[in-house]
Amino acid sequence: MPGQKITDIRVTPIPVHYRKEVGKVAFADNIGSERTEWLVRARTDGGLEGYTIANRFMGRFAGFHSSEGTVRGLVALLREVFLGSRVDDFLEVSEGRVTGVRDAYKQVFFSHGWMSILAYDLLGQDLGVSCTDLFGGRIKDWIPAYDTSLFYQDMSNPEKGAAQVAADAADSRRDGYNAFKIKVGRAGRWMMPQEGLQRDVEVVLAVREAAGADASVMVDGNFGYDGRMDLLEDF
Repeated sequence: MPGQKITDIRVTPIPVHYRKEVGKVAFADNIGSERTEWLVRARTDGGLEGYTIANRFMGRFAGFHSSEGTVRGLVALLREVFLGSRVDDFLEVSEGRVTGVRDAYKQVFFSHGWMSILAYDLLGQDLGVSCTDLFGGRIKDWIPAYDTSLFYQDMSNPEKGAAQVAADAADSRRDGYNAFKIKVGRAGRWMMPQEGLQRDVEVVLAVREAAGADASVMVDGNFGYDGRMDLLEDF
């Protein structure tokens, strides 16, 4: 049933729990151990269901824990953009591949990129192909997962310091992870610049030792070096 029309769109808050307390990051005192995922579901007159996550929108206004007014605003925006439209209204397709966003939706998809996921999902189902085909086809059969939960655990357990982050990395290695992303940027808010830089270096070296020489180790500046890019020369 090509060109199905979107007849219903809803938002459902879903509580999720981290396997451990995240604690501090460069921009927040405590991320905590749980958050809310804002699931968007759209249905068509032909029975298709498409999904996306509106966390970016909700986080911008209420840090993922929304007032009812913000939820109403989100639903109103989604209905304005999607309700009554056909699933092939949003994206330009040539030879089975998406080549761009239609002019009427360029601005809203630029402002709310997460909406385009819903457009791709519905269009792929309507055409009977995977979203990967709409991007030009599969390139890899699998991609590696990595542990991105190495935050500022050293500050939650100051007696152990960098060794606490390393211990968490070792636990993840035993769980099967072989790649790790570390949040650095302590100099941006929680420590004096040189002290924070030194701690970042200590944490990275400790994680490397705990994870092993064959592991992939990445760092995320976490906005912690904004205005102090000179520190990265030593990092």
